[in-house]
Amino acid sequence: MSMTADQWLRFWDIGDLTSDKLLAFKFHCKHLPEDSLSACAITNDCNFLLTADTSGHLKKWDIS
Repeated sequence: MSMTADQWLRFWDIGDLTSDKLLAFKFHCKHLPEDSLSACAITNDCNFLLTADTSGHLKKWDIS
C-alpha cells in the first residue's frame, strides 16, 4: 500500500514482479481538499483501514 499527498491510496500486487499490472486497487480518501494524507494503517483483522490527514482528522473505512 502506498499513499500520496493528493489523498490517493494504492494497493499493489507484488506476487508477480514480472507483471506490468502491479496496481491492484486505487482509492481516494476524500479528506478536506486542503489536506494531505499523513498516515494510513490496516487493522490486524484486515476489516478496517484508517487514514489520517495533515489537520489531524482520522477516518475509519470498513473494508471487510
